[in-house]
Order: sequence, then structure tokens, then C-alpha cells
Amino acid sequence: MKEIKIADVSLREQSNSTNSEVNFKEKIEIATMLDELGVDTIETAPIGNGKSDIIFLHTLAPLLKKSALSCPIGLEPGMLADTWEAVKTASKPKLNVMAPVSAVQMEYHFHAKQPVMLEKIAMQVKACAEVCQDVELTLIDATRAEKDFLAQAIQCGIENGAKTITVCDTAGAMFPSEFKVFLEGLYEAVPGLKDTELSVEYSNDLHMAAACSFACFQAGAVQIKTTCTGSSCANLRSLGQIFRAKSSETGYSCGLNMTTLENTTGKIIKLLEGSKNQQTEIKATVTNLKNVHLDGNDSKETVSKAVKEIGYDLTERELDDVMKELKRVSSKKSKYVEHKELTAIVNNVIEKVPETYTLDSFVITSGNEINASAHVILEYKGKIVKECNFGDGPISAAFNTIEKITGKHYELDDFQIKSATEGAEAMGTTVVKLRNGGKVYKGTGNSTDIVGASIRAYIDALNKICADEEK
Repeated sequence: MKEIKIADVSLREQSNSTNSEVNFKEKIEIATMLDELGVDTIETAPIGNGKSDIIFLHTLAPLLKKSALSCPIGLEPGMLADTWEAVKTASKPKLNVMAPVSAVQMEYHFHAKQPVMLEKIAMQVKACAEVCQDVELTLIDATRAEKDFLAQAIQCGIENGAKTITVCDTAGAMFPSEFKVFLEGLYEAVPGLKDTELSVEYSNDLHMAAACSFACFQAGAVQIKTTCTGSSCANLRSLGQIFRAKSSETGYSCGLNMTTLENTTGKIIKLLEGSKNQQTEIKATVTNLKNVHLDGNDSKETVSKAVKEIGYDLTERELDDVMKELKRVSSKKSKYVEHKELTAIVNNVIEKVPETYTLDSFVITSGNEINASAHVILEYKGKIVKECNFGDGPISAAFNTIEKITGKHYELDDFQIKSATEGAEAMGTTVVKLRNGGKVYKGTGNSTDIVGASIRAYIDALNKICADEEK
């Protein structure tokens, strides 16, 4: 019987969901349930320039008893130190270097050609292998890469210390028989792959991931990436059911606890999808959070207690910053600040870097018959700077004005707006991701005013770029 390893990426994929409302404690709950289920590797989201991600990994690392703790890392050298520091206390720490290898992905993410990408892969895998014994190289969009270059990338990873090579059919367009032939071709092109663990990640958009998985095992793959929700790769519950029903016939087994498979994955799905009808034992972990009702007049002791209830242990300085932000937000609301809003405030505070730019004030003019304009005043290293500019809408005008102040343009990689609570006075949380030199910087902003939240998020990302450039 050939043992197949299961690497679950539910927490990694959850971080990419714009509809996700999974809080700190629920993430810990999900990870520990996956550990008890017998998943070989739990893959988290990469550290997104935020202290909250580091705190989460620090908290999770000692709790895992069976599973390896894997954290993805891009090709930027500056990300390694924080990522390794966050996972190294786990009993089985793992670093997963993720690199695009198709022409379209390399151009979009790095504006890089094949020789440059090989250099980046070599440098990052080697650096990771020097500090961590278990290094994985994940090749994104591998099935659309040029065959010779893909073979070179795999060989490069192996030579520099990767113990696992994961190839991704990101498009999910191959039939099982095609993927099997594709993997067999890799073994022929890269002889050293036979001495390395081959892992696969297959998109389930066409509902073929489970079938492709077993075709991959026949070709020599020993690990499969799974998720509890979504279609990014094979469904954990479905794959487990196939193992349970067909292990004796196929000759493949896995370490999942089949007795608790249905119950555990059901609980995880409800947490990930934010179901209101969660099981009693799951609700017990978050019941106290529903009772968080704060305003700007609450004492520091009250706020500190509420912060601990949502899973954070802050320093005095961080708590002071939370108090200031709480007073600012609550001053614009007639109702109290709830647990979801408090979580957003805490996350924003602990992810902050030293502020090169600080928002002083802004005025937006917009209408259906005029071009939107923005007048923004920032404080830059103790000096007041201000500018005006126009845009297609109020947010565009504000961003254009900030660019005029800084004299720099950054590619807007992502922009998200979501409400922390319901109602006319709901606090909006905005995420702005700016790309600079192949690296993405995430900024967040909170306000009852969406434009204000967007400006704060842009400045937060801008300050992270400035802090990185000053290192």
C-alpha cells in the first residue's frame, strides 16, 4: 500500500476570499481540527506585511501535534526572515517557495523572463534551505509553462535544496490522462525528480481534481493539495471518501482519520463559510465575541479585556493605539463598536509600520455632472504637504492626489471594500495592495466613510513601501 500525503490549503485560500469573515480564534480552531484529522501539512496564508499574520503563526506553531506547518513565501529576499521566525517553533516547520513559471504569470507578477526567474528561484530556495530542513518549491501554472523551462525550474529547485516539488495545473484544464502523461514527461526530463517528493495542485473548476489526483499517483506523485471549500484544488472531503472506498482496489492510502472525516470537515466548512447555524462546540469558542460593545468612553481595562477576548495580546503601546483608533471610529457612530469592528481596528493597528506619511485631512468633490476632485493634506516627516487632483471617481481622485504628493506611481494590484457590520453607520474596511518592484504591499483602512477608509489603506501600503526602502 502506497502512502499518499495530504497538504491542506484551506487557510491559504481563505485569505484570498473577499467574503471571508474568519477571525483569529476560528483560524486556530480550523488548523487544530485539521491536525487532529491527520492532515500531513497545513499550509497557511503568506505573511502579508502584517504583524497579525506573524502573531497567528507564533500562536499556532506549538499547537500542532502531527501536521507540518507550511508558510508560503514569494521570491522577494526580504520575506524570508519574518516567515522563518514565525514558523520555526513548530515541531515540523516548512517553507514553501512559490514561483510562477508560465510566460503570462511571470510577466504579470514580476515582469521577468526565464533567466531572471531561474535566478530568483535558485536564490530563494537556497536561502530557505539554509535555515529550514523541509523546503518545498511550488511552480504556479506549470502546465502552461514551456516544457524545457519547466524542467530547468524543477532541476534548479532540486539542486538548491527543495525536498518537495509541487506542480500546479492552475487553469484546471487537463483531463486525468493528460495530467498523468504530463507528470511522466517531467520524470523523463528531470531524472533527479525520482529522488524528490512530487506534489500536485490541481484546480477543481471542472470538478476533475479528485480523478486527476489518482492519475497523478499512478504517475509517481506522493502528495496532493486539498481544500475544504472552494475550487482552487481537490476537495478534502471528496478525496478522503475516495480513499476510504477505493484504497484496497487502488493500492493507495492516506493518514486521514476516516471515522471523523465527515464531522470534522463539516465543522471546518461552517467556519470558513461563516454559517449562522454552527455546531454548539464551535460556537462555544466565539460566544464571548458577540458580547463586545465598546465606545470611545470605555476604560483602557475594558478595551484590553475585549481585545483579549478576540484573541490578541497587545503591548501597552499597541493598546494605546487601539484606544485612539477606537475613539476616532466611535466618534462617527451613534452606536457602539462591535467585535468585528474591533477586530478590524486591532488588525490595522498591529500591522502598522513607522509612518512616513500621515493623513491630516481631505476634501472630496464629486457629482454626476462634474469630474471628481480631491484635496488631500498629508504630514511628511514633520512637514505639511498638500495637493489637488482629479479622477474618474472620488477614490480615484484621492489616489491620484496622493501620487501627486509623493511623486511616485505604484501599480494597484488589488482593491477591496467590505463592511464589518450592517446598517447605515457600518464601519467599512478597505484593503489596498500596491505593487512595487515585484513585491505586493497590503494596506488596510477603517472608517464609517468608505473614501476615508480607502485613503487610509493607500497610505498604510505607501508607508510599508517607504519602510522597506529605508531598510
